[in-house]
Amino acid sequence: MYRSILAALTLFATVASSASAENDLSPFHVAGLSPVWVQVSDSATDGCWTNIGEVKTYAVDQLSLMGVETVDNANANSVLRIIVNGSRRADGCAGTIRFQVSDWVRWRELPAYVVLHYDSWMLSGYDKFNEDALDLTKKYTNEFFGNLPKE
Repeated sequence: MYRSILAALTLFATVASSASAENDLSPFHVAGLSPVWVQVSDSATDGCWTNIGEVKTYAVDQLSLMGVETVDNANANSVLRIIVNGSRRADGCAGTIRFQVSDWVRWRELPAYVVLHYDSWMLSGYDKFNEDALDLTKKYTNEFFGNLPKE
C-alpha cells in the first residue's frame, strides 16, 4: 500500500511538474472547477494582516471577472484557499502567502481530495501584508484561473 501511495504521489508530482513546466493546464478547465469556494486562513499575528475580508471579496470579484462562478459553502466543486502566515520581527512582518486550489478526484474508483495547484510567496520587512495580499491574489487568480480554458 505504501508503494501505491508513493507511486501515485510521484505520478501526480510528475504530471503537475510537466504541466507547470510547459504551462499546460489542459486537465483543468473553468467549467470543471466551478463553482469555487474561496476560503481564507489567517495565521498572521501581531497585526501583520488586517484586511482579511477585503482579500476574500477581492478574490471572489477577480474570479467573477473571469467567468468563474463562486459559492460560499460546501456545495462548491473546488476550493481556492488563501493562507497567510506571519509574525512581527524587529524589521517588520515576515511570513508567507500561499494559494492552493483543491478538488475531489477519483483515484482507483475511490474519491480523493487533492491539491490541484498551489503557489507561495515569502514576504519580510513589511509593516503589514495587506497590499501584498491583494496584489498576489490578483496575480494568482489571473495566472491560474485566467489561463484555463472555459471547458
